[in-house]
Amino acid sequence: MVFLVFGLFISGCDNGDSGSDGSGPFSGGISGLSLSFVEGAPLSQFNAGESVPFQVLVKNNGEHEVLAGEVNVKLFGVSPTSWEGLITEYVPTSSELFGITKDVDVGGEEIVSLGEGSYIGTVYGSQEFSVHAKMCYPYTTTTVSTVCMDSTTIEQTGVQTCDINGEKISKGDVSSAPIQITSISEDYHSSDSIRFTIVLKNSGSGEVYSKDVSCNEFGVLDEGKIYVELEPTDVICYFSGGKSNSGIISLGDDSKTLICERIVEDTSSYIDNLNIILSYNYVDSIETKVTVIGN
Repeated sequence: MVFLVFGLFISGCDNGDSGSDGSGPFSGGISGLSLSFVEGAPLSQFNAGESVPFQVLVKNNGEHEVLAGEVNVKLFGVSPTSWEGLITEYVPTSSELFGITKDVDVGGEEIVSLGEGSYIGTVYGSQEFSVHAKMCYPYTTTTVSTVCMDSTTIEQTGVQTCDINGEKISKGDVSSAPIQITSISEDYHSSDSIRFTIVLKNSGSGEVYSKDVSCNEFGVLDEGKIYVELEPTDVICYFSGGKSNSGIISLGDDSKTLICERIVEDTSSYIDNLNIILSYNYVDSIETKVTVIGN
């Protein structure tokens, strides 16, 4: 059961900054979706056998729109023999969670009910329990960077219109999302080609998994997998499966450097956009504590 909301005071934490103004098209930041237990659901203290609601708030603080049913939330870390009334399977959201923009800094929200739980085990005096909730959702990071397409021939004999030196990521070039492109640099790969060094990082608090696997099926081989697509299509990168303008990378220690290249005509010197789209599943979890008082 789910409830659509537009404003609520809650307990929990958001995943990072939603960004600030910049020259690029995006608000920027490291936030995707955040998950919080709703204040009072559950109560911090209640009697054994008393039924109390368990609810979480899902909020889109990033810049990618998530469709209805794409976010899944579940409780874990609770004993199925000591608690009754709780939903311990994944519960999908029922509404579209629109993202923030440079003009609108509030994204879509939804309260998800995870049941009316009561503790039916034996309690002497009082006992504290940890309750965990997990959220799994697909997300996309979009980068629009301005790069210099230049050849060594032009550098030596012609008129240059741009400079390959320096950092190519500026404020507002990368959409707000937990997986970020933190750096793009250029150098000459040969007389007629430019090499791009692209650094990706998991800037959020959660874990990234392959976009092609459902929440219930994640395995070790799916961890850290990100699908990368680049435009223009003649930008070719070195993926483990070969050279292409699209492929899968695996984050190691939450970061990865991707090497790409593009052929440039000897007489060319111009500014162009380098667009990079990252697609993945992301998993975040939270914890709250409750005290159950014995009868």
